[in-house]
Amino acid sequence: MHRRSLLAALGASGAVLSGCLTSHGPDDGSDGGETNDTGSDDGPNGDGSDSRSTTTGYEACTAGPEVVPVSNLPPAAETEATTAIETDAYETDGDLILESLVDLESYHLIQGGSYYEATVERDDGETRLVLEPSLPTASHLEVENATDESVSLGVRVELGGETLLDREVSLDPGEERPLADADYRYGSYRADLETDKQAETLEWRVNESIWQPVIVVTPEEIRLRQDVAEIVYCDWDDEGRLKPV
Repeated sequence: MHRRSLLAALGASGAVLSGCLTSHGPDDGSDGGETNDTGSDDGPNGDGSDSRSTTTGYEACTAGPEVVPVSNLPPAAETEATTAIETDAYETDGDLILESLVDLESYHLIQGGSYYEATVERDDGETRLVLEPSLPTASHLEVENATDESVSLGVRVELGGETLLDREVSLDPGEERPLADADYRYGSYRADLETDKQAETLEWRVNESIWQPVIVVTPEEIRLRQDVAEIVYCDWDDEGRLKPV
């Protein structure tokens, strides 16, 4: 049985996901909000982002990956997020600036290589922000039979060391099929794959820039086809304006 580790550079498509220009990506060293929209309804900006001014004077970004590095936030919002991460919650008598910047029901924040999902609680004029570790949802795996004969493929996939799926898939020649009924998340994957002629162990990662691969059965090998995107994160200046792409 062969074992391979798929790096981001392999099978890269060179796609670009752009939101707002970032001066720096996630500071990982490694590998439901409500927006007050009083800005223009003219549509996407000329720089490719879809931003709108809010009643706080900050610009909201709705383009690009639904992940925002905490270090890319303007100082006041960065303080809100950092406090929530380090002390379990951030509380204020007013509104959260963070809610004016991103849709907290859709976006995750990232700091130190960890992803966080936001919960906002309101009670008697007090607003409470809680950020809990949570891996964003990822797209599903697909399998493809690139041979000229029918194939029965045994697929066992682990995510972070836990079994995600374990099944047998029958594929006609040239058939491509999604493996959709599993809880795919960002993280490190390992797959043990076997036909009556071949056996392979493959490893890969998935995040906002590395997409879920297609497992391809060829006459010579079982391999991965995976796309990689060049990510441009939302990024703000100290005044809360989006930096241009």
